Amino acid sequence: MGKSASKSQGSITFVSIGSLIIAILFYSFFMATKKSASLNAVAPFVDDPYDLVGSFAIQIALAVGFLNVVRIYLMKSFKIAGRLKYVGRGCQIVAWAILATMLADVIAILLKLPQSPIPSAQIAMFIWMAILILVSIVVWMKSANDIKGLMSSGQARDVQNELEFIFKDALAPVNPRFHPILFSIIIAVICGVSISIGHLIGEGAAATYMQTVLALLLFAAIETTAVFIGTLVIGRYLGILGPILRHKKETA
Repeated sequence: MGKSASKSQGSITFVSIGSLIIAILFYSFFMATKKSASLNAVAPFVDDPYDLVGSFAIQIALAVGFLNVVRIYLMKSFKIAGRLKYVGRGCQIVAWAILATMLADVIAILLKLPQSPIPSAQIAMFIWMAILILVSIVVWMKSANDIKGLMSSGQARDVQNELEFIFKDALAPVNPRFHPILFSIIIAVICGVSISIGHLIGEGAAATYMQTVLALLLFAAIETTAVFIGTLVIGRYLGILGPILRHKKETA
């Protein structure tokens, strides 16, 4: 293994930890603008359609940021090479999720110009946003450079999947490599139901029991659909899912 490949591997490990940290920071920012009275009053992006972007982006950033660290651990534990490019891609997805939200937030701010003089809470919000933007750009650039280094050194060959060690025995029927659709459906349902219940607990019940049930079902349906589509798209890009259409001989 050349110095370039070894350097890229070490860098991706470092950046993967950074991607999880910034995803947590992003989540903290998102929740602070909703729950903090001072920040909520000066954040024009807390309502839809801007809020919709952030709502899905934080889920992607947290899920992929956590997945990056888990994959690094599995690769080291089972001595699997050739898969770090997918961790690099995961770091880029975290960065893109944050940058997409920051873009939507900036648009909302520009459409509603800041007060004069600018409140201290809004200054703090701008600083927080600037940090998220700058760090996300650094994460994306570092990941792109590391992936390029792995590709040029031949260390990005797709070999044994590190996730195979999780989906064995009882979990074999939902192995994402061989059952991508079923796996995506199960993940979508679990996320849709759990996030919907969490949203209900956080926001409180509606005026009536029937309205609460209908709101829960609608939110769960939207969340499940979004997670299913996202899993299919992102899962393939991150090397988690196998081919959606597979030749019979491959599934035998």
